[in-house]
Amino acid sequence: MDETLDVIDDVFGDQLFTLRALKQVLNSKSYRITTHARISAFQRFEEKLMKKTITHLHRSRAEIHEIQAQIDRTAESLRYNLEIAEEGQSKAILVFTLVTIIFLPLSFVANVFGMNTADIRDTEKSQGVFCAVALPLTAAIGAISLLVAYGNVGDRFTAYKEALQKRQALKQLHAGSAKKRTRRRDEEEV
Repeated sequence: MDETLDVIDDVFGDQLFTLRALKQVLNSKSYRITTHARISAFQRFEEKLMKKTITHLHRSRAEIHEIQAQIDRTAESLRYNLEIAEEGQSKAILVFTLVTIIFLPLSFVANVFGMNTADIRDTEKSQGVFCAVALPLTAAIGAISLLVAYGNVGDRFTAYKEALQKRQALKQLHAGSAKKRTRRRDEEEV
């Protein structure tokens, strides 16, 4: 935004310089030989018009600076509101993810133990088997999920993918340059 104001100030500076130069040219005192009509026209019309134009130019510049300041404040307010909205959405997603991390393994284990099969159903095991299987499985999946979400596992995976892509790009670059060298050698031999 400051660059825009700098450009605007430069344009206004150029316009002021041009108006002042025009005022000097129109000034009857700048002529060696002048007439009464020329002196009268400058004093009655041209000098007053130049002053009004310069004053209007200064007002316009101030208004543009004020509008730019309003734009900056509005943009900052918009950024702030967007951050608040994103934070609310990320909290909702976090809560949904945590609930899923907790209840998905529990419902999986409940479904496995609730199957209508002879081997599992006819066991003499108690409800404690469910807790012994479901709770550690839930804890393990939760820990892995939190490690991936808040640990550097995701970053390491992304960095690994980027390294593979760079390596592949370098291989392609080397293969392309090798083909060019082979073509040059073939052309030189002919």
